[in-house]
Amino acid sequence: MIKTEITKSNLFLNFEGWDALWSFKGSLNVELEKISDIRRVSKEDSAPDLKVTEAYLPRVVSAGIYYDLAKGSKEFWCTRHSGSAVVIELQDFEYSRLVFDLDENVDKFISNIRKSLPELKKTKLERILT
Repeated sequence: MIKTEITKSNLFLNFEGWDALWSFKGSLNVELEKISDIRRVSKEDSAPDLKVTEAYLPRVVSAGIYYDLAKGSKEFWCTRHSGSAVVIELQDFEYSRLVFDLDENVDKFISNIRKSLPELKKTKLERILT
């Protein structure tokens, strides 16, 4: 289980039970200003091939740190591929992307994060035009 808490300036992720074991993480703290995008996970999203600390069973669980050698980026994953995962794109942070499952309403969580970030409230077209 992953418990989330959103404050004025931070997103706190607390990993419990199997999620903590699989991902080798107890918690993550992300400054909201580091978030460049947030969305539901899609079928096109897949964990990079180079796994460092991880638990991986195809289509069952992807958890831990992954490196994308083509992009030169490090990602953190903790998902059981249940369809309730979110993708958070980050800038100037330890990881370039976080992918994790939520036990709460995914759309509500995304909406709450976007409300906290004026830049993310804009549509992609509005961001391009400004």
